[in-house]
Amino acid sequence: MNNSKFLLTGVKGQIGTKLLPRLIEEYGAKNIIATDVLEHIDYSKLSPELKYIKLDITDKENLEYIIKNEGITNICHLAGILSALAEREPELAKKVNIDSVHYIFRLAVKYNLAIFIPSTIGVFGPDTPKENVPLLGIRNPIGFYGVAKLLMENLGNYYKSFYNVDFRSIRYVGVMSHDEYVGFGSTDYSSEIFFKARKEEKYTICLSENRRLPMVYIDDCIDGTINLLKAPKEKLKFATYNMNCCNFDPKECVEAVRKYYPNLEIEYKPDIRDAISKNWPYHYEDSASRSDWGWNPKYDTLEKIAEIMYERTKLH
Repeated sequence: MNNSKFLLTGVKGQIGTKLLPRLIEEYGAKNIIATDVLEHIDYSKLSPELKYIKLDITDKENLEYIIKNEGITNICHLAGILSALAEREPELAKKVNIDSVHYIFRLAVKYNLAIFIPSTIGVFGPDTPKENVPLLGIRNPIGFYGVAKLLMENLGNYYKSFYNVDFRSIRYVGVMSHDEYVGFGSTDYSSEIFFKARKEEKYTICLSENRRLPMVYIDDCIDGTINLLKAPKEKLKFATYNMNCCNFDPKECVEAVRKYYPNLEIEYKPDIRDAISKNWPYHYEDSASRSDWGWNPKYDTLEKIAEIMYERTKLH
């Protein structure tokens, strides 16, 4: 990806916040255009060369204008409506998660762009086995978010096959992050609990106590994403890859957090996120990811993740 210039959407989200500095490290700030729906973000401390542009991803004219006038070669499209909000706002989710994605693929053909868009474990459904799910396993999502992401995967395969678009994707599992963010995902509890434990010593979890789900620490997730972006095209046998690291349920997570915050009070109030995520597997076969682009998580147990989460969240 020499002479690459990246457009990064959703830069203020959980993944975008951490992917941005890594892209700057790999490709230089002058080769990154950061975008989000916020009017202004001051990135002067991160890099005076970094350019931020306000972008509503549903604004097709502005999106194409930026691509054309900034000389974009690569798009990392992270902007999206997550599971719980997608169920409450289906029309908005359709515009953001489906319509804008399709338009990005059309622009990829027009401007010869390489595209990275993360997928999700939500593409799997109740007919998928819970363990050792193969890369091409049964995908019959229940939630709107998963339905939209499965369509994205299929569109990516279509545009790769018929138009030779360099499309890459990872099915992200639940991501635990040491930075606070506003999230509406089914696995966000695993990050929020650390901040609530430190500040309030009590927390309400949106899932059932035995809802086992797959998780990864943010640093590993970003490392994996960078590895996939940098991988030679000829080495990639697939467009979309599984990501497997560790898995646990909320009860186990609470026990891990209480090692550091013994007075933490917990209440379980399962909502729509529990109803959706009960259909998801918790363990994935990811040998292709490990062989094709070097996926190898460092924090591969709940204990390791909890320790680093505690150390980093207490600094906030």
